[in-house]
Amino acid sequence: TVIILTDGGGFHPDGPDRAAYVAQRRQESRAAAAVLGYGEPVFWEYRDRELCYDEALVRRLCDAIAMTGACWLYAPSPYELHPDHRHLSLAALEAARRQSGGLTLAFYEVGAPLPPNRLLDISDLLERKSQAMRCFTSQLSVQAYDRHVEALNRYRTYTLPREVEAAEGYWVIAGDAVAESLRILRPVMAERWRMIDASAAVLGPRVSVIMRTMDRPELSEALHSVAAQTYPDIEIVVVDARGAGELMLEKAQSRFPLRIISAGHTLGRSAAANQGLDAAQSEYLIFLDDDDWFEPDHIAGLVEILERESGIIAAYAGVRCVRRLAKDHWETVQIYNDPFDAARLRLENFIPINALLFRRAALSSGRPCRFDEEIDLYEDWDFWLQLLQHGGFQHRPALSANYRIHESGGLGVSADEQQALAAFETLVGKWRSQWSDRQLMDMMARARHLDRLLKTTEEQRALAVRKLDEAGLAVQSLKAAYDKIQQQVEDRDRQLEQLHSRLEQLVADRDRQLEQSENRIQQLDQEWKRRCQELEIRLEAQQLEIAQLDQDWQSRYAWVMNSRSWRLTAPLRDGARWLRERRDRLSVMLADSAWRLGLIVYRGPGGGLLRRLPFNWKQGARRWLRQGVITAPGGSAVARASSDKNALVSIIVPIYNHADYLEQCLSSALNQTYPEIEVIAVDDASTDPRIQEILNQWVNHPRLRLFANPVNRGIAETQNRALIESRGDIIGFLDCDDYLRPDAVDTCLRYWREGIIYAHSARINVDESGREVSRISFEHLPRQDYFAENLERMYATHFKLIGREAFARVGLFDPRFDAAQDYDLLMRIAFHYPGSVFIHAPEFVYYHRFHDRQATETYSISQREATKIIQNEGRLRQAIREGRFDRFLSIIMLSFGKQRQTLAALASLQATVKPPHEIILFDNGSDSETVAFLHERIDGHFPTVRVIYHPTNLGPAAGRREALKQARGEWFLIFDNDEIAEPGWLEELLIRAVSQPDVGAVCCKVAFPNRRLQFSGGFIRQFDEELIELGLYDRDQDVADLATAVFRECDWCPIGATLFTVNPGPFLHEGYPNAFEDAGVSMALRRQGLRLLNSPASWVWHEHFLFQEKMDMRERYVRHRYNPKRMLTSIASFYAETGMIIQDEYVWRENGLFALSRVELKQLLDRSRTVA
Repeated sequence: TVIILTDGGGFHPDGPDRAAYVAQRRQESRAAAAVLGYGEPVFWEYRDRELCYDEALVRRLCDAIAMTGACWLYAPSPYELHPDHRHLSLAALEAARRQSGGLTLAFYEVGAPLPPNRLLDISDLLERKSQAMRCFTSQLSVQAYDRHVEALNRYRTYTLPREVEAAEGYWVIAGDAVAESLRILRPVMAERWRMIDASAAVLGPRVSVIMRTMDRPELSEALHSVAAQTYPDIEIVVVDARGAGELMLEKAQSRFPLRIISAGHTLGRSAAANQGLDAAQSEYLIFLDDDDWFEPDHIAGLVEILERESGIIAAYAGVRCVRRLAKDHWETVQIYNDPFDAARLRLENFIPINALLFRRAALSSGRPCRFDEEIDLYEDWDFWLQLLQHGGFQHRPALSANYRIHESGGLGVSADEQQALAAFETLVGKWRSQWSDRQLMDMMARARHLDRLLKTTEEQRALAVRKLDEAGLAVQSLKAAYDKIQQQVEDRDRQLEQLHSRLEQLVADRDRQLEQSENRIQQLDQEWKRRCQELEIRLEAQQLEIAQLDQDWQSRYAWVMNSRSWRLTAPLRDGARWLRERRDRLSVMLADSAWRLGLIVYRGPGGGLLRRLPFNWKQGARRWLRQGVITAPGGSAVARASSDKNALVSIIVPIYNHADYLEQCLSSALNQTYPEIEVIAVDDASTDPRIQEILNQWVNHPRLRLFANPVNRGIAETQNRALIESRGDIIGFLDCDDYLRPDAVDTCLRYWREGIIYAHSARINVDESGREVSRISFEHLPRQDYFAENLERMYATHFKLIGREAFARVGLFDPRFDAAQDYDLLMRIAFHYPGSVFIHAPEFVYYHRFHDRQATETYSISQREATKIIQNEGRLRQAIREGRFDRFLSIIMLSFGKQRQTLAALASLQATVKPPHEIILFDNGSDSETVAFLHERIDGHFPTVRVIYHPTNLGPAAGRREALKQARGEWFLIFDNDEIAEPGWLEELLIRAVSQPDVGAVCCKVAFPNRRLQFSGGFIRQFDEELIELGLYDRDQDVADLATAVFRECDWCPIGATLFTVNPGPFLHEGYPNAFEDAGVSMALRRQGLRLLNSPASWVWHEHFLFQEKMDMRERYVRHRYNPKRMLTSIASFYAETGMIIQDEYVWRENGLFALSRVELKQLLDRSRTVA
């Protein structure tokens, strides 16, 4: 529904001409509506430039929202210049606030820019929008509004990809954020009241707002809340209680008349209040302390009651007492919102001072109400009692005012108990003689009622004490049983001591055997050294012989190659070569089997003997073992979970409704017999209010940790949050409508042993009432190759226990598969781990419930579609591992020193990259020693490696660009020469790229040798429209931290260990001599509409030079890589391409940028770019 509020009559006076002009404007609007296709607009016919922000306008908007069932409200922004637009923006904001989070507000731009948080590409609608604007001929004849709007739409494309021709900016405020946005916008509103004529509103009886102030900084916020009132006729009386000089208030910006009253000296609270009463001139009066504030409808709602109920003297609303926790975050401490009770008011004050609006008549009658200046505590309570003598009070059951609780204060008037008691005695002494017998009887009746409540409470307490005593007797009984068990434990200890003595004897025997073994090893070591010397002598002799033979061979080779018989026997040689290749492959297979056997011995019990071998022998054995596998420095990617019996087990329960079954579910998890249990329950914004009631019952349970999502995130992200919050070595999963047998964890852990990663049990299916329907076990299945067997149908389900290691290794749940997220996780674990890490516990410990609300048809369809995608991705993983992939890959590696690391990096690629590919090793001007090493050890030694030598160093960006010019691939991998790839990294990287639309780059999880992450993607921290900081996700986090294993979209991708689906070469140039080229490439891809992703299961280890004791060309490498002047050139290039300035602490400090103004900084960047 589109509503046009004003008639567009402009400054035309009433008469036929205005009527004709208004009719023309209405017809123009209809014509534009027909072009845009939103039907007949609704006309409210307010006079142009007379629209007023008031209660009537807000309520009419609320009625329209209710009648249309709208979920979104579009309105002009508060930054517009036209007064009607500004009035409407404020009314729309207040109308949205009253929807209690059920409406999203979107401010749009008409003629002035707003601070947008949402940009909408309208390139395909630009011509239609222009056609609609051309319908308003009456306006275009006065001003070229169409050109202004088009210019604003062009301006909004500045941060969007180049192909976007026009865009609209919106400030979108979600429903639950509207109230806070109103508070934040109040200063903006105050600056614009000069453009809004409050006197144009329809006026009622005037209201005086009396504000006592000690000139606290919160005064401006209180004034802003008065300015935002929907009631249009208000005067503000500010009483300067400090009296230390003139208050500096900006009266010109006030929406309502404002007067400042000062006695020239300090006033007490009561004296200040009386001065405000004397100065106030309105029919109705209300107090507002300088640190509190009103909601916009506060005064309007109270005036409505007083106008309707002529027999009452005052009306009051609910007040929320709040305490600031952090900026823009408030905690509600207490709420005053009770119906009126005169007897209760005589006993206690339950009406805060800013809650109540009263009639002026109470100040001028025979018994005029005044604040008692002898009382400076409870002075408002005394005043309410005076008002009560003039008439009744009526309560408005709405929370429309706020009372601020400061850090040092509490609720009530004073924290000094003695002072408060003295003030209370003074107040009672004053009023005791004035209360009638009837009033005293009412007070006594209320006191008797409270006494009865107290006695009931005491009886309940006594009952609790008796139950506690009974519990004490039970404890004594348990203690006796404990003593008996303790005696049994002592008997066991004696038996253990005997066994320990026996063990010590066995250890002594073993030590004697080890000593004999060490003596034998020393003898073997001496024999080995003697043989090495003999072999060295023989080697020198053979080298001389080989040199002579080589010379003879060269001459014979030239003679043979030029002979006719050589050319005629070529087919015979080709056949022999084919046979030799088959023989070589068999040799490789045998060598690989021998290596695997050696690895089993090394990692098994026999590996302990290697520690006693001489150092040279041990190093030789380890080097031989490393040749067959590339591992992380210091071990595997992540440490495996402990198999200890007392390992902590976390049971994760994602909650979304199912209140009928939740209590049984949680109880079954919390009452497990296994001692080391924690239960992580996350409520995914359940819509059933009973869920919170149930959770409140368990909130203090020592085994339970509760969390709640503010909005519904889906089961995958809910489980991920629980995983990150968990502390267990082993993670179990329980759905909120299912339940466990009390010994479920204990039973399953009996099957858990060293090396197990994934355990699953049998289950019992039950109906809504818990009656057994069927039983499912998997004992009949082979359970040998979990990947192949589960690829067709998942069976490793409830009850699942998964080692924490698995999540760190393969990533958390993928949010793409909310309907089958556990199947996707299983297939990733089964791909990266052998079948031996899985175990089936054939025990019926899990109760899976069937009920009508379990799944909809739509959910089932989504589950089937997700399952099909997961199976296709599983088959693709297997194909990539076997060397089948439909895109040719080019892997680019720069060489600049780091000889040994380059060799190790290529070896890791050779071991892990199976699909068709090429590796281009571009030597970027290394010294002669490095070049010689490349010729000797690398060039020609790797079948897929092509080495390119460049005489000078071009820098990393230009070097990679030259290498990419030679690339033949369809996709491109940038891999640094000091990185080591983990097995399985490429499969996950390619899957991540093909599984998402519009992917431009995917980066790996890169870790240092100290098991701390370098990055898993990059983010941008924006300080203003130009200044940014480049950050790295998960920097310095432990590799086992599950928060680093999430799937995410990145702002930029570091270039090392990153896959690109387009050739990044055109975006690399000399303007990035040593840094930030990865950010430049990332921004270029984003301008093309491409996305940047991470791959949490693609592990790469970075052997950074800081972790190397020795490194060739170290000094030259550091001088090139960390030259601050060159890095400044890179920042200048990035600024020229994107309009954004990178703030990097090292570059800025070394180049003295912190001392420059923004203009000077831009000038320096322009010069630096020119130099580059």
